[in-house]
Amino acid sequence: MATTITTECTITNDAGHNLVLSLSNYETAAETIKNAETATFTLTMPAIYMNGALVYEVGSSLRWIIFWTTDNQVSIKMFKINDPLDLEQVGNNLIYHHKSENRIISGDFQYTAWASIESQPNSNGQVLTANIYATAHNPRPTLPMVIRMGTIFIFFYILIILQSKYDEIYK
Repeated sequence: MATTITTECTITNDAGHNLVLSLSNYETAAETIKNAETATFTLTMPAIYMNGALVYEVGSSLRWIIFWTTDNQVSIKMFKINDPLDLEQVGNNLIYHHKSENRIISGDFQYTAWASIESQPNSNGQVLTANIYATAHNPRPTLPMVIRMGTIFIFFYILIILQSKYDEIYK
């Protein structure tokens, strides 16, 4: 019977910020993963452990949780930095041998993260691959925003008409 289980981790960071490790049940996890870089590291845990977890802070706005089990289930979730971590929600969303994905909007960006896990062939271990990236987020105008912009447009339109009438009268 195996006394340890290894997890080969590859984490790619395209989030626009460095990832800084804030919580881990491993000593060998990458402490910082710089923006636009990929970190590869091996985590070894006692075979009696049932799961592994890494929590990375994404700049000063988000926390990204990567959670997996020794029987190849994976779950990820992003939380805004001031929101409490809901570890139960993360644990309840475990997916067996598939990819877990999550999206969140923070500021002007939409962050997308995913992770997948599978057994390592011919070994007592697994392979965890994860990625996080950001894309510009341009919100659609809301009704109050459209009304506000329309009001401003009408105000300036009336101002231009009144200015031309004022110029006509007082020439």
